[in-house]
Amino acid sequence: MACFSTDMQFIRCACMLHYRFRVINNQLETFASIWNFKRGALVERKSCQSFLSELSYGHNICDSIEMYRYCYGQFCNMVCQLNSTYQLHLLGCISACFLKILFNLYFSMFGYVIGTNGQREQDELMRAIFWNVFYGMRFLTIIYVANATSKQAVNAKTLITDINNRYLDTSTQEELQLFYTQISSRYIEFTACDLFTLNTRLITSAIAAGATYLVILVQFHSGKN
Repeated sequence: MACFSTDMQFIRCACMLHYRFRVINNQLETFASIWNFKRGALVERKSCQSFLSELSYGHNICDSIEMYRYCYGQFCNMVCQLNSTYQLHLLGCISACFLKILFNLYFSMFGYVIGTNGQREQDELMRAIFWNVFYGMRFLTIIYVANATSKQAVNAKTLITDINNRYLDTSTQEELQLFYTQISSRYIEFTACDLFTLNTRLITSAIAAGATYLVILVQFHSGKN
């Protein structure tokens, strides 16, 4: 229960950071849509009054970008702190889930196939399936939440590039360039003691490694017999 409780604490903190990065990205998307609207006003040559009113909308965009850049930096620091706090737990949890799934598959498979196929073997098989589902969901949830938070944070780089291609003043472009440089210089990913990164590639690697180890265990069991 203590390990499961720690998992939930990490997931909750990561989801909170995901939400905060998404809020910043939503604001950046709003800025992009505003400047799309203003660019259309330039092309369509609307009346001077309507154009100036549109241009005055979001006049303090430079200050807003600076504020979001500061908040983004603080959230990145929180990602580093969260990863530093839970990295040992993540390493133990991910490794334990992988090994338990692997050995549950091995022992349940050979216990059911080679055994008498009686009620005891069926009960053991159902119990192994239940625990494998539990460990699999635990494994996938942690990786999915960590990967989604990292992707949400990095997504701001694309939005900033999109905004920077508009008709903007020099100060706003400089602020956007600082924001872009800040994102590029930060390592916004969750790792397990720097041994592996929690992303979708880890899932495919775990499946490939698990299949390989199962084949080795089967060959070892066959050679033993």
